Amino acid sequence: MRILIDGRSLLDKNGGGVFEYSRRLIDALKVRGRIDPETWANAAFTNRIRSTVSVPGIDTLTRYPNKLLNATMRLCGSPHIETFAASAPDACWMPNPHFIALSPATPLALTIHDLTFETYPDFFSLKQRLWHKAIAPKRLASRARVLLAVSETTKRDIVERWK
Repeated sequence: MRILIDGRSLLDKNGGGVFEYSRRLIDALKVRGRIDPETWANAAFTNRIRSTVSVPGIDTLTRYPNKLLNATMRLCGSPHIETFAASAPDACWMPNPHFIALSPATPLALTIHDLTFETYPDFFSLKQRLWHKAIAPKRLASRARVLLAVSETTKRDIVERWK
C-alpha cells in the first residue's frame, strides 16, 4: 500500500512532539515493509528548514510560498497534494491537522493530538485561535476515513465533542 504522508511537521526546526511522533511513526512504517510511504512537505525558503540530511524521510519537497499554498488549498481546494507524489498514493496520512487539498477519492487518515484549542481557547493567542479556525480540524476530521487519537483522553474528547 502506497501512503502519501504530510511531512510538514518534519520541517519544524525546533523539533517537538508532533515532529517526534511523525518521524518515529514514519520510521516504523518503513520497517514494517507492507507500506510504501512517500513523505511530502512544502517550504518556500531553504533557510527556514533543516537540511534534508537531518530530516529523514522527506521524499518530495515543493517550494511554494506557504501562505499562498495554504490559501489555495483552503479556498480553492487545490492543488491536490497527490499531484506532488512520485506515483499515485492509495491513501494520505496527516500527522496533525493542517491545510490540505485531496481528491475526494483519496482516503485520509488524520492524527488528532488533543482538543485543547477548543477546551481551553484562552490558553491560545489570537493568532493561534485564528489558525485553528482556518484549518478547521473538526471539518477535516469528518472528511477522514480513519482518525488516530494519541490518548484515551483525546479519543474521548473527539467522541464527545465531535461525535
